[in-house]
Amino acid sequence: MSGTNGMPITPGHRPVFSIDVECVAVGQDHNARAVAQISLVDQYEKAVLNLYVLPEAPVVSYLTPLTGLTQEVLS
Repeated sequence: MSGTNGMPITPGHRPVFSIDVECVAVGQDHNARAVAQISLVDQYEKAVLNLYVLPEAPVVSYLTPLTGLTQEVLS
């Protein structure tokens, strides 16, 4: 049996995944955030899933230095 990247899964060990979520600012309040990217990586740091989400509210800031997101990426 092999994992998502073709690497063998050792019997008795299960694959490990991590989820990362990036948010953009949709208001002036610190908590006014909306999810704009969802990523899933496996234990070998291989991206299994990468989704961009277009927020329903107008984006005030893409917080690019923190998120790497820009208007072009989300359009």
